[in-house]
Amino acid sequence: MKKKVSIGALLAILLIAGAIGGWQRYREAQLSYMVGQMILLGFRGTSPDDDAVRGIADDIRLGKIGGVILFNIDVEMRNAGLAGDTRDAQIISRNIIDVAQVQKLNEFLSKAALDAGRPPLFISIDQEGGRVARLLPQHGFDFVMPSAQELSMIPSEVIYDKYKELGLKLHGLGFNVNFAPATDVNVNPDSPAIGALGRSYSADAKLVTEYGRMAAGGLYDAGIISSFKHFPGHGSAGTDTHAGLTDITNTWQEYELEPYTAIPDNTMVMVAHVLNKRIDPTYPATLSHKTVNELLREKLGFQGVVITDDLQMGAIYDEYGFAESLRLAILAGNDVLLFGNNLQYTENIGRLVHEEIMKMVHNGDIPRSRIQESYERIIKLKDHVNPH
Repeated sequence: MKKKVSIGALLAILLIAGAIGGWQRYREAQLSYMVGQMILLGFRGTSPDDDAVRGIADDIRLGKIGGVILFNIDVEMRNAGLAGDTRDAQIISRNIIDVAQVQKLNEFLSKAALDAGRPPLFISIDQEGGRVARLLPQHGFDFVMPSAQELSMIPSEVIYDKYKELGLKLHGLGFNVNFAPATDVNVNPDSPAIGALGRSYSADAKLVTEYGRMAAGGLYDAGIISSFKHFPGHGSAGTDTHAGLTDITNTWQEYELEPYTAIPDNTMVMVAHVLNKRIDPTYPATLSHKTVNELLREKLGFQGVVITDDLQMGAIYDEYGFAESLRLAILAGNDVLLFGNNLQYTENIGRLVHEEIMKMVHNGDIPRSRIQESYERIIKLKDHVNPH
């Protein structure tokens, strides 16, 4: 004989089911929010009136992305050889036209995060100086910063002032992250991505360490988070990771790690797409748990935010593909996943990255705890960001 379920018992069951459902929805929303903070990407557009910019702002409000990066050149358009007045204008002004426009764009994006109750948005730029600069005189910026090689000719105590001055200008434009200083030791002066471009302070690791810390301190005191790069050292590389996988196994020197010792947690470290079989025989640094977690975090003691170099570079994208590079980068211990979205442009890439990570967590390919770790480090660093 079947027992009747009392109204009270039925209500209790429904309440429990509702509570469980509510808790699951909360957990899902929390996970989505944490994943979003790990995504930093590039986009097309220069104005809040542009569809692409409005789309980015929507993703920011929804918590799908936690940071953006601005570029002056649209690399994909340039490489495609597109011509015509309109196209030429887009190629040379992907996100940057002039001072007032950049201020307005950054303010719009920053406000999208703050108005939605999100943490401050990372608004980043590559403004090292010398050959690596996005804010140029032809666009009206007085950011004539010498290259690292040129800066090495002046006393280290002046370096702090130079970078603080740069930081104040960046902060006035609405930026809060500068992917500098390059702390690669100049092992190979002909290295196509570093030495040949004057991006290294010196072949002396101690000098690189001293100048790097001065640079980071100047930027930080101006309200800009810096990024030591490219861990574990790109200065010996004979090829450029933009084009393909770069093996530094036989050229890398252990003293290239010196600039990454005792780095304060109020900065970032960017990991390079280089293969060093002496550290990890299988994976390039960006995707290597041995490099990011075991070497940088455990051995060298850095507990701050680790960011990948652009995951669309040939060294990673061509070798591992979209989903696998994401999975490996997160499991390696990276906190922020950088998609420049410039070497090849993908509309709504932020949503695609977000959806893929969520799927991998649900499938058990990535532990939720790994996402939680990165989220906590990111939020701790964002506590140092002054909203605009």
